[in-house]
Amino acid sequence: MSHYSVHVVVEADDRHEAEGAVEDALDPYSEHREVKPYEEEISADEVTPALAYAKDQRHDEGRWKIKLDDETNVLAVMTEWVGRPVTRRADGTLVYETSWNPDGHWDWWVVGGRWANAFRGRNGQGTDLTRVGNIDLQGMRREAAQAAGRDFDAYTQVVAGLEVGPTWPEVRDRYPHERIEDARREYHADPWVQAAGKGLWLGDPHRYWCGSRRAEGRLHRTSRRGGRRPLRLASRR
Repeated sequence: MSHYSVHVVVEADDRHEAEGAVEDALDPYSEHREVKPYEEEISADEVTPALAYAKDQRHDEGRWKIKLDDETNVLAVMTEWVGRPVTRRADGTLVYETSWNPDGHWDWWVVGGRWANAFRGRNGQGTDLTRVGNIDLQGMRREAAQAAGRDFDAYTQVVAGLEVGPTWPEVRDRYPHERIEDARREYHADPWVQAAGKGLWLGDPHRYWCGSRRAEGRLHRTSRRGGRRPLRLASRR
């Protein structure tokens, strides 16, 4: 399960009308909204882990005899994997019929939620719903920049002298599925992972601090003197 915030701008004369407009704006993206049945294609990237999982879990029991050239078994595995009958087109593409909303991005939402009062009004008070002109955007940017600077200063202190460790996918891919707990132990035992993720920041420390790839080369930050100075982040190769 993941949680994220979405900013919705609508035209309305009062709060009640605005809440209704927000609901109308988000409805097309509901995962509960069914559409006319259509065929969904299954990519090769989905087939490979499904077959590997079935082989790890059931090959020894004799229920599945996985052979990549055995179409019947592949279709049976994928049918169980997606929970719907899977067929193969003439061009070899695996497909299944679904009425799931292809634009679906959420299964539940609420105004505010865990980000309650995230907007700072010009009166200094927090709010979830207000007119755009009443939001103190400059003040919010200033506070966010100050908080980011404090976080980054703390980060550089706790990881000083440590190399950026391997990412979770890199560690996970070295282990078979049944040894996933061993992979987790190795990943969380890394000194950089422990330091970068300990209590200060939520989520994947590699993604948070290094982006989608591991940090390589130079990462620049703005100094308090107004200039830009490089920070060297070492990475294993």
